[in-house]
Amino acid sequence: MKKYTMIISNLVLTGAVFAATVQEVAVPYKRPANAPGASDVQIRTLRFRPTDANDPQDTFKAMDQFHVTRLEWSYLEVYEAGAEDLKSLPADLEKIKRTKASGRIFGGAANASSGTFVQWDDVNGKHIKKYTVIDRSGHSVVGGHMRYWTHPQSPGCVNNPEYRQGHLEYMKRYIDAGATTIQRDEPSGQFAYAQNGSGCFCEYCMKGFRAYLKKNISAEELKSLGVKEVETFDYKEYLNAISPPPVTDFFDWSDPKTVTRMGGKLHKHFEQFQLDSCTGFFKWLRKEVQAYNGGVQIGYSCNNTSFQKWDEPYIMEFDYCISEMMMQTGNPAHIYNRAQAARKLGKLQVFGTPKSMGAEINETELVRLKQQVLATAYASGANGSVPWDVFMQSKDGNARYFCQPEDFAPLFGFVRANDKYLSDYCTAGGKGPGFEDNPYAAGFPVEVAHTNLCIVLRAVPGKKDAPIVVHLV
Repeated sequence: MKKYTMIISNLVLTGAVFAATVQEVAVPYKRPANAPGASDVQIRTLRFRPTDANDPQDTFKAMDQFHVTRLEWSYLEVYEAGAEDLKSLPADLEKIKRTKASGRIFGGAANASSGTFVQWDDVNGKHIKKYTVIDRSGHSVVGGHMRYWTHPQSPGCVNNPEYRQGHLEYMKRYIDAGATTIQRDEPSGQFAYAQNGSGCFCEYCMKGFRAYLKKNISAEELKSLGVKEVETFDYKEYLNAISPPPVTDFFDWSDPKTVTRMGGKLHKHFEQFQLDSCTGFFKWLRKEVQAYNGGVQIGYSCNNTSFQKWDEPYIMEFDYCISEMMMQTGNPAHIYNRAQAARKLGKLQVFGTPKSMGAEINETELVRLKQQVLATAYASGANGSVPWDVFMQSKDGNARYFCQPEDFAPLFGFVRANDKYLSDYCTAGGKGPGFEDNPYAAGFPVEVAHTNLCIVLRAVPGKKDAPIVVHLV
């Protein structure tokens, strides 16, 4: 443990005046149901590993090595294989049972294209456009980062009734398989495409947008926006009349040549319509899943981007978030502030670790940064995810990162061993490089002389006999 003494430390202080002051400012917080506990350790496995005889990784070995308590964000091949029932993959079902028998939680995973096993056909590696987000050319939208993937995925349209039902059936089958939680990747769906100048232009969205305009926009404003007859207005035709759509079946939503310049203020309304559609979809989905699960809600989490966003209404439909992370967000100020933003909303943030995304970074420095991110996450009242089987966003989409036990097992072991100084504890201020959260009238009660030191104070509100914990990273 000598190597890790400065990664994270808990100093138990019992000075009466100091303790009382910290307890007074500690912000009460109750973790969401089914969310990770304060000392829980989460790991993901894209598939149960090894996937074949050539795969050197082992999911169950990794869970033991890293002191894992929750296996979440895991996909089962049955959902992409077109199988008719769960009996088609007894191996996966047995592994889920094995996971739960070990005392761990198993959590499934979904993304914006999940639901293909029910109703979607696959043609030349592309989902047929009947169920997907459609661009102005009439093609299924494919995100720019997936353009060179072997099997690029097109997101389903949340306004399409067949996609909605297919996605619901997908969720039900995870419940049948024994999932306690489900992680949703790409929750922003077609709203993100609309923000970047595209959106979904399928018949259901065009009909829905007409209804939105009629309900929310006055006749005078509609006229000023160029909408002559709202009953027959078609936004796709309106834009295509101004400028022909791109001639491609791989529309890149990050392409700067977007429709925002053509749509103007009208496109802002289209964005709001797609945002409302996205939020309404998750509200509906939660209600349906709860009814199917006998009235008991499963834990529902999402990937709230590498910037840990909490400012969109659809994110509030989830209990907690398990996110990825970019290099620029791997710093104390961002981690602490995002952790507190989640706690103030009654939610919880689980942080991934920074991805190099192909950049040439010294592995020793990268490991050190990942350790610091995880330590700061727990110190801030959030949770960290073991950097194992992590998506690296390579050009072909296949690169994964697997950390080494000698680098991270001691850190997660330390977290598990100190549950009594983590559970029930609430944040009472902190300071470090780039931030200072000082709720004390007389000034921050602990002096920090080292400029690179992050310090967080935590206490159990109202419990005078509980020690104060000082986290140092």
